[in-house]
Amino acid sequence: MSRPSKISKPLNRAERSGASHAARTSARVESFAGRRIRILGVPLDLGQSRRGVDMGPSAVRVAGLQARLEALGHQVQDGGNISVEIAETQSMGEHDAKYLHAITETCTREAEQVIATLTAGETPLVLGGDHSIAVGTVSGVAEFYRRKEQKIGLIWMDAHADINTPQTSPSGNVHGMPVAALMGLGPDELKDILGGLQRWRRKTWCLSGCGILTRPRKRTSGGQELPRSTPCAILTNAACAQ
Repeated sequence: MSRPSKISKPLNRAERSGASHAARTSARVESFAGRRIRILGVPLDLGQSRRGVDMGPSAVRVAGLQARLEALGHQVQDGGNISVEIAETQSMGEHDAKYLHAITETCTREAEQVIATLTAGETPLVLGGDHSIAVGTVSGVAEFYRRKEQKIGLIWMDAHADINTPQTSPSGNVHGMPVAALMGLGPDELKDILGGLQRWRRKTWCLSGCGILTRPRKRTSGGQELPRSTPCAILTNAACAQ
């Protein structure tokens, strides 16, 4: 005697949504497989007061970064380090944006290497270094896609918003200013690398994981307050400090 065939129960709306999400996630994971990756080190520590973060690229390499990426099926080339000046050979400059000129030069060289990497069909993997290197990374990616008449968005995941300007920073450390520079808010020299072409991305940002967003002590030269007037989504883990 044959057994009755099992009748499949139709998926409800939640189940269909879950299955669709799983399929999209699987497709995204597969799209990252087998990439050509170029590692770029930026041993910059001029953006903050504590020394030592310049050893970051070497530490990550020694920990086996390339071997682990290759084990995941990627083709990896190490592009070495971007040339970076050390504090002992540089003038600090203005106290509200310390070592700004040297940081700008480093980020410009970095951005050019990021563009060259993308042009070669490779994915840049940038190792730092303090947070100010993000200006070079993001500017390079944005300029590459601008030339292709395409736009990018950015999810900034950090415990700090890094949206200070020289007018609002209590320390003058540039590692707290990369988001402001990328949005075209300042400091002037840093925000204008690659002709300041990164400014159009202001409405395509999401700041995620920010623990505290403090009210700036001063207004910017244009009378703008940060970060409440910033045209981007801000997802925080705590209420904005008053």
